[in-house]
Amino acid sequence: MPMWLEPRARSVTLTGGVPYSPGPDVVAIRIIAGGGGGGGGGGARTAAGSASSGGGGGGGAAVVERVIPAAEITGPLTPTIGAGGNGGAGATVGNTAGGAGAAGGNTTLLMGGVAILTAFAGGGGAGGQLAGVSGGGGGGGFAGVGGSTATGVAGTAGPSGGGIGGAGTQPSPVTSGGTNAGGGGGGGGGANGAVGSIAGASLSGGSGGAGGGGVSTASTAFAGGTGRSPLAGGALFSIGGTVPAGAGTAGAPVPGMAGFSGAGGGGAIGAVGGAGGAGGRSAGGGGGGSAEAAIGGAGGRGGDGFITVIELLA
Repeated sequence: MPMWLEPRARSVTLTGGVPYSPGPDVVAIRIIAGGGGGGGGGGARTAAGSASSGGGGGGGAAVVERVIPAAEITGPLTPTIGAGGNGGAGATVGNTAGGAGAAGGNTTLLMGGVAILTAFAGGGGAGGQLAGVSGGGGGGGFAGVGGSTATGVAGTAGPSGGGIGGAGTQPSPVTSGGTNAGGGGGGGGGANGAVGSIAGASLSGGSGGAGGGGVSTASTAFAGGTGRSPLAGGALFSIGGTVPAGAGTAGAPVPGMAGFSGAGGGGAIGAVGGAGGAGGRSAGGGGGGSAEAAIGGAGGRGGDGFITVIELLA
């Protein structure tokens, strides 16, 4: 009667710039890599009687995989780990928009100076706008970076699989960023004088960050949107910032995959807007909350990328 042997494996986390070579007992490697998530936009600063939006969330990055037999690895593999994009600054001067978040960096793996794998980054979210919505950053695709945005226009989806950014037009915390299966989820938009939008999710890529809370013409502040998880299609959430001025929850880590995205910061009246939460690995940062007669909340930083190698042993 034949006896089936369970395969043996071990996991290695690569460090940027440090070459990796499989040992003599490795027969193949499975590579899982994620790009850097986009940063959330900062919240606007407005005067009494004027509406504004919180910053848009940053787009999540793509997560890609590849299996390579050890016999085909002809030299050391050199990794570059994409950094998360910085969040935009909250507006400090009255009646001005917040600063836009920055796109994340791509994660690449080279063999002999040639890229054998690239995980593209998420785009940055727009800063909060005066009397208008703020767009979320686009999710990274399998063939390109998600688009960043500085206005109410949604960030474009990264080609071949990225999620489009949210346009922030929702008057309630509904999903704003595009949701997809493999590329990064789009960032949630910041709604004008309303609750920040929930971000788009991804089944295997990084989820987008949520939009920050806005301020209405009636001097009412609103909560930030909730971030997303990469689990169960994003059904689990990072809690959005409460009002007044509550900070959005940072994205929690998830072993072996992209983390939760950052939640949006809460709006505020006469106090600094709530900061957007930082994104977990490869996930977007949340947008900062808008503020009346005070500084807008800072956008959350996107999560750094990663490369995990699972070595299959002889």
